[in-house]
This record gives sequence, structure tokens and C-alpha cells, in this order.
Amino acid sequence: MSEMVSAQDRGLLLADGVFDTLVAYSGVPQLLDAHVARLVRHAAAIYCSVSADLVRSTMLNCLKDFAGQDCILRTTVTRGVTERGLWPANTNAPTILCHATPFDRSLIGIPAKLIVSTIARNETSPTSRIKSLVYLDNVLAAREAHQAGADDALFLNSKGALTCTAIGNIFVVEGNVLITPPLHDGVLDGVIRDILLNHPPQGFRVVEQTITLDRALKADAMMITNSVRLVRPVTNLNGQVFEPTALHGTLLIHIQELLAVAQNDLNSDRQTL
Repeated sequence: MSEMVSAQDRGLLLADGVFDTLVAYSGVPQLLDAHVARLVRHAAAIYCSVSADLVRSTMLNCLKDFAGQDCILRTTVTRGVTERGLWPANTNAPTILCHATPFDRSLIGIPAKLIVSTIARNETSPTSRIKSLVYLDNVLAAREAHQAGADDALFLNSKGALTCTAIGNIFVVEGNVLITPPLHDGVLDGVIRDILLNHPPQGFRVVEQTITLDRALKADAMMITNSVRLVRPVTNLNGQVFEPTALHGTLLIHIQELLAVAQNDLNSDRQTL
């Protein structure tokens, strides 16, 4: 754990690291175990070993200053300071950084207008499937969206298939089927995305399929998911209007109920210990 970043840290010099963002309600982190596991898994994907227990304790220590408050918690893991070279022979302990900022729950679930980014997502790159510090494409896509009067930007991969947005996973709705692009199309394994795949709402199926832009524009509805806003209905994509649907409210309630169940299970486990 570190409170300062060295000018020689590889996260700063080479974007050699990964990060995670979760939300805490009244100081209580939501889906903590899932976020810790993904962060450790993504670190392993870049051959950076970090202790899950250390990551968890760093997160919880940071949240102590936000007891009783809603906040967004950002945790970063880098390879730390090493000898020079793109792939150093010797590495030291990774750097772990954590900070929190206040969060307004009224932002949960608000509708979003999308544009298709002019930046293609490289599905052949490992960084397209992990939450790495190589995030400049997302930053520039967000700038594109802002300049176009939109809320977010949708990435297509090199083959023209949907991947995700600058800040979330994408789902299209066809009847009672929710469809999200597979990871190999260049998609980040979002925590809420994973929850919906494993715990679909009653009366719906959730599947992974490659989605073309033409198919998306003909869908009954479109949603964006992430751990902070949970689920947002897309109202417009490149001028294509999506009519309001009750599904958004259904999904939002479903996800919030799953969060509550997960928190209750965690509290029960702690009482047992």
C-alpha cells in the first residue's frame, strides 16, 4: 500500500496497471468481493501479483473516512517501481492506491443519449478486456460524446460489432431476451454485466452474442450497465430514438434487490465468523 506515487512508478510511466471502481452506500461497499476478485484477476492478466486480502483491507481502510456517506471508491494497482526496461527482470511489490469521492444516488439509472465513437476498439488487444490504466481511448470518446451533446460514446470493434461504451457495458433487448456482446469482441467483464448473465430477471433470458450496429438500431430497447449508475436506458443512438419501456425499471429493481441480497449474505458470513 502506498500514499504517494513515485515518479518512477510504472503505472505513471507506462500505464502498467489496472483499476476498479465501486460504489458505497452509507459507507458500505457494494459487491466488494466481486470487485476485489476482478481487480486481482485483471492484475494477474498483466502478470502482476497482488494479494486479495491486501486489496480488500486497503479499500475498507479508505472507506473509514466516509462512514455513513455515499461515495465512489477508486482502487488502482500498478506494477510499482522497477528497473528500466519494458519487461524488467526483477519486480518489487505492486503499488496500491485508493481514494473515494462523494456520490449522489439520484444519478442512478438516469437515461442516456449515445453516439458511436469514431475510435475503434481493438478486440485483439488484451487491454480491451481488462480495466487497465490504458484508458485514453475512453477519455477521448467521452470528449466526442460531450461535443456532440451526448452522455456517452459506444465503441465498435475493428469488425464493426458493438463492444461497450466509454463507461459501461451494453445490452440490447429483443422481446424477452437481453443480449450483450461476448468478451472476445473486446468487452470489459463488468460486475453488473456478470450479475445479469448469472441472475437474469424473471421472465427474461440473458445471452452473449455478437451484435452488429444495424441489429442494435432495430432492437426493442438498449441499456448501459455499470457499478455506479447500475442500469441506464438508452434513449437515442446516433439519432435513432428508443421509446420508453418498463423494462428499465424492472431491471433496476432487480439489480438493487440482488445488491441487497449480496450485502445480507456478506453480513451473515461476518456474523458467523
